[in-house]
Amino acid sequence: MSQRSHIVYVSSDGMLEPLGTSQVLRYVRALAGRGGMRFTVVSLEKGADRAERDGEREEELARLLAAEGIGWERGDYEAGGGPAAAARNVARLRGLVREVCARGPIDLVHARSYVAAAVARSLGLTYLFDIRGYWVDERLEQGRWFDGALRLKLARIWERDLYQKSAAVVSLTVQAAEEIKQGRFGPWPEEREVEVIPTCVDYGEFGLGGPGDAGVVPAPVRERLRGALVVGMVGAISQAYCVEASVRLFEQVLARRPEAHLLCLTRQAPALLAILEKARLDPSRYTITSARHDEMASWLSLMDWGLLLRKEEPSHRAAMPTKLAEFFASGVRPVQWGCNREVRRWVERAQSGVVLEDLSEAELRRAADVIAASERCMHTALKARWMTQAHFDLSEGVRRYAGLYERLVGEREQLRVLFLTEGKTVPASRYRVEQLIPHLEARGMRCEVRAAYGEGYNRLGDGGAARVIKLAQSLKRVPWALSAAEYDVVFLQRLALPFSGAPEALAAARNPRAIFDVDDAIFRGPDGGEDPRGARAFEQACRSVAHVICGNEYIGAHVPAGVPTSVIPTVVDTQRFRPPAHRPGGPVVVGWMGTRSNFKSLELAAPLLKRLVEEREDVVVRLISNGEFLPLKGVERVEQRPWSAQREVAELQGFDVGIMPLPENAVTRGKCGFKLLLYMACGVPVVASAVGANRTILEGSRAGVLAETMRDFETGLRELIDSSQLRVRMGRRGRRRVEEQYSVEAVIERYVAIFQEVAGLEVSSEAAGAWLRAAGG
Repeated sequence: MSQRSHIVYVSSDGMLEPLGTSQVLRYVRALAGRGGMRFTVVSLEKGADRAERDGEREEELARLLAAEGIGWERGDYEAGGGPAAAARNVARLRGLVREVCARGPIDLVHARSYVAAAVARSLGLTYLFDIRGYWVDERLEQGRWFDGALRLKLARIWERDLYQKSAAVVSLTVQAAEEIKQGRFGPWPEEREVEVIPTCVDYGEFGLGGPGDAGVVPAPVRERLRGALVVGMVGAISQAYCVEASVRLFEQVLARRPEAHLLCLTRQAPALLAILEKARLDPSRYTITSARHDEMASWLSLMDWGLLLRKEEPSHRAAMPTKLAEFFASGVRPVQWGCNREVRRWVERAQSGVVLEDLSEAELRRAADVIAASERCMHTALKARWMTQAHFDLSEGVRRYAGLYERLVGEREQLRVLFLTEGKTVPASRYRVEQLIPHLEARGMRCEVRAAYGEGYNRLGDGGAARVIKLAQSLKRVPWALSAAEYDVVFLQRLALPFSGAPEALAAARNPRAIFDVDDAIFRGPDGGEDPRGARAFEQACRSVAHVICGNEYIGAHVPAGVPTSVIPTVVDTQRFRPPAHRPGGPVVVGWMGTRSNFKSLELAAPLLKRLVEEREDVVVRLISNGEFLPLKGVERVEQRPWSAQREVAELQGFDVGIMPLPENAVTRGKCGFKLLLYMACGVPVVASAVGANRTILEGSRAGVLAETMRDFETGLRELIDSSQLRVRMGRRGRRRVEEQYSVEAVIERYVAIFQEVAGLEVSSEAAGAWLRAAGG
């Protein structure tokens, strides 16, 4: 892929519609933010959407996209649904795409659905066919257009041609992908890809439970739903869904739980109201409203159960309702029937919902019994998120699309980079290597990661046996170093052995294009004193490699003079770590997250934390770690929870204040303040000791309290506990600080330039000079 490949995303769905916002722009903006690709969106917009606020909303969106380097060409969508209107819409789209072609070359058209594919096919452009369902079958089932044998035959020929001429296909379901590869639309070459990417949602945006956002959900609605068992009906009122059966099921629930309430989010209120009135449902037991996509998380947070009863039709084998992912992400328990076997399997796998065998009255009663007997359970909701996030999260969909683009338009010379890391679950490895990999791959690099420790790292203690096991695991990096010559660049994350730089020297001897990454003052002992062996190992590793990357300036100052060095802080994936859609009420949660190796620092705050929970019943202290913090063991209102990758974001989002106490010594001056950045990325205000990188991160940000002494620490913490408004203001500033300076997006091009420079590839002097320096020179 060239450095700025041009991808044109064509959609007959409008970007001003909820579907366009959630299922087009979310992807395009994230993909554009990864670099290496230039996007133009071509769409048809409905007149009512374009006229909203006298056209201001359309202009706001156009300015937003332009600021992110995304072009947007749009025309008017003609409603009506007949073949003639569809033909005119195709002609409008075709004209818009031709205008884009006239301004410069197009590397790939991302054709969303059949209409867009037809446009790309007619212009002879290379296109990725993102099918979104079996379009011909849908219209056949609706009794539209293809009511005669000849019309249907011509439609099938046209459909087959769209598939056969595509460069690759994206399917929402595995079932449809298998049918395509097995020849449903003609012989399918093995090398032509069929990628499965479902309708994804941003799991960071959709939170679990809570009262909803007062700024989104009107106060009368929140009051009406208070204490109710809320059953949700979300989306279009179309013949694809079993709306009448859904209403009958709610009637059964209402008979068992009189306080139950049906919350309906749809833009087709009159059609739904007619169905509810026909069923003679008490108007006080339902609410009908509509919600923009950016409001959906707040509304879903009010729901306990979500209705997903969809007819079983041939076209639905290729369907994956967006609301399913939204339900999983929000902790809403799905009530499922129909659509296809894949939807059923996901509900069964998540173990949070109810699957109906049919729509008989007996089955509706059985489902109603389960719903009526239920209570909101955070464990069930969290488990459903964990089980589904890897498939339905927006970040995973973005990663798959980026990889597919790269393979389809891949002309860029690809760097092969070998990463030798401490371990899969070691924090430094996860945040200084693992989270960068998708972004580097999107920029044309082929990355291979070899981790010394496996998943069991967090179960290892600190005793003698554990140290032996860790040493044995670390030694795996020695034979791996022998294969370093096969790669363009080898990236050595921290020392393999704490007492020797020999493994790094061996890797560099095999491949001089080596980078040494260090984010701790490993040249100092645990107490900050001199460590001659550690210092010698650090110096040996630094002198062996072509480039050193340090987590802060303090470490960089200790790199031997003349060694090319960059300072890049440990950064946060702000797409994953983000503020929750809402913060639940209740006690103020003072949180700390870290490994047991940092307990010594936490001990500084232990007396203060114990005093707080003893004095105040409105405060809870929550510690997330891979070990138990003994000084606060058994103390009332001190919660100690085991760390896990699956719960990490949700746990951080549950904090009201994040703390990072540190003693002042040579080791802590080498810390990179990453704990602070995680808190701030999730919108959590912080109280931190004014040591090392903490000072760099917080000074001038007004995102938290920078404490020179533990007395300052206590004063600042009490102020934040007492003022929710102060917490909100500081949390917002912290999030903005991380986005601008400490996010993956803020530093990824620096990594790319360093890799290119080390590999000997051409790199602009401006890009390299901005962050390349000789330490001590």
